[in-house]
Amino acid sequence: MRYRERLKSNVLICIILMALCGCSNGLIQTETGCPENAPGLIKEGLRGEELDTKQLSLVFVGGPSDISDDIANYLISRNIRSAFFMTGSALLDNKAIAAQISAIGHLVGNYGYSGKDLIASRSAVAEVRSTDLLLLPHIKGDRFLFYPPQGQFNERLRRLLNDAGLNKYVGPILPVTDRLGSGFTDDRACWETGVNVSDCAQNYLDAIRQLERGIITFHDTSEQSLSLLQTLIPILEAEQFSFVSLLDIPSISFSLQASGATINPGNEETCNDYE
Repeated sequence: MRYRERLKSNVLICIILMALCGCSNGLIQTETGCPENAPGLIKEGLRGEELDTKQLSLVFVGGPSDISDDIANYLISRNIRSAFFMTGSALLDNKAIAAQISAIGHLVGNYGYSGKDLIASRSAVAEVRSTDLLLLPHIKGDRFLFYPPQGQFNERLRRLLNDAGLNKYVGPILPVTDRLGSGFTDDRACWETGVNVSDCAQNYLDAIRQLERGIITFHDTSEQSLSLLQTLIPILEAEQFSFVSLLDIPSISFSLQASGATINPGNEETCNDYE
């Protein structure tokens, strides 16, 4: 319960923003259809802590890569809709993979251009803006989502991005495993330190059983991460865990609607800041 209570304030903020902005009906639109007064990125991370017990939302960062398509298709085979937060540099070489990921029903989001920490970067706006341009063909219904590279985010970065006209983005999206601090090792750290798939899966299982709900992050840049998912997901399903989209997380859904996004499935066009 402590995790749900901690997120009540975030949900309340999002509801207030919806009331103030009137969702899409009250937003001021530019000539391209992009809202000028969207609430923008908020101070607190959105981690899905208000989900019901045993509800998880899986997200992937760092791609797209050659393995991203296999991961996306495996998830669909298990009836799981996920979100892939992409780096602009990788997107340049893998546009077809990004298109496929979006076409089969996953969300795509912004992970900066290089995937490096933006807090100390002198080009934070350029990183997010250039990736935004590359992502536009793959985003539906103005569902602009931002996951800060390496999970690093602060008030200065929030203001910088919002003031630069990137307030159409909802976020920061962050993993609930942040709550465990150094007690959790993600998949990328597993592979970098030589941890095998079985032990890495056990690390995830221990964390998920403790936290019980929320956003769980993986990297779609290694075949080992696909093997990890193939090990982990059947075990979680057997333990009655279920998997939901980011769109099913109230704080994220409310924030998207407050920014004028369309939540219901469809192929709605997305506004274009660059026309």
